[in-house]
Amino acid sequence: GKLSSSQLAKVDQRLALLKLCKPFEFDRHVRSLSQCVKKYKHHEIRDMLMYILIPVFSGILQADKLENLLLLQ
Repeated sequence: GKLSSSQLAKVDQRLALLKLCKPFEFDRHVRSLSQCVKKYKHHEIRDMLMYILIPVFSGILQADKLENLLLLQ
């Protein structure tokens, strides 16, 4: 299913926090999920799947759904 508005706000809040402390290896930061997800570039999707998925979605998604997303790695 889709994320609720409160879950989406929590994801956006965590992405904003990560923007403040992103590693220098990342070319760019990942933009807000609620406003830009349809416009994500390849590197944003890659960074989300490879590095950001667990810290951002942990505690927001149910464990089984998070495990399914981890299979994409």
